[in-house]
Amino acid sequence: MGEACGGIPLSSPSDRVLAAKIAAHERWSRIDDRSAETAQARAAFEARFPNENARKAYFLRLAKASADARRKRSVVAELRAMADELETA
Repeated sequence: MGEACGGIPLSSPSDRVLAAKIAAHERWSRIDDRSAETAQARAAFEARFPNENARKAYFLRLAKASADARRKRSVVAELRAMADELETA
């Protein structure tokens, strides 16, 4: 696929994650005032919500989606374990 971040090959997802982490750390190492650097993005995010209730609803939806995803992963893992058990029996 190519190389980035000091020659790390980007052939697998874990390699790409590592390259992205290195790039992020290198970028932030050059920034003196993180708060000032992210102020515009934070303001744009907050502008999405007309009031505090809309903001709370947004984060509650995120929490529900996260819980659903964890529950789904748990069920899938349980089903795979049961299938493995049946194959070895």
